[in-house]
Amino acid sequence: MVTRGMDLGGVDWNLGGSFMLFRGAPMQADWIKPYSDKVGKWINLPQSTSASKDPLVALGFAMPDWIKDNQTPTLFVIACGNSYGIQGLTMNNEAYTAYPSEAEVLLTEGCPINVLAVDYGVKISNALGQIGFYNGRQMTVVHLFHQA
Repeated sequence: MVTRGMDLGGVDWNLGGSFMLFRGAPMQADWIKPYSDKVGKWINLPQSTSASKDPLVALGFAMPDWIKDNQTPTLFVIACGNSYGIQGLTMNNEAYTAYPSEAEVLLTEGCPINVLAVDYGVKISNALGQIGFYNGRQMTVVHLFHQA
């Protein structure tokens, strides 16, 4: 009998460590407040949640051209302890998604997440490479942990 994950390799089944996921979205203050109120506590995702292994993909979703005045670019940073595999689907193949380059991971509804911290007014200070497009911009960062 093969234990789940013991027959596969790569980031998705890296039993020796963890990996990061990123989700970006423009958010209103009252949408972020429930995370601030739950720092240090476990919550369950209320619906399936799309994230990416690529922080630049998430930043693109956090800072679209159409962001409204009452919204703040928000980056969710999810540290995943990878003991048994993610609680969701890896959507990085054309058989599953029209956008395999987004390195999408779909976390399942009810997925347990620990809210570690919420940082407001985080300024990106990096003019190098592709992230240079976001240099000088401010956002809110929500730090989360999922024990996969």
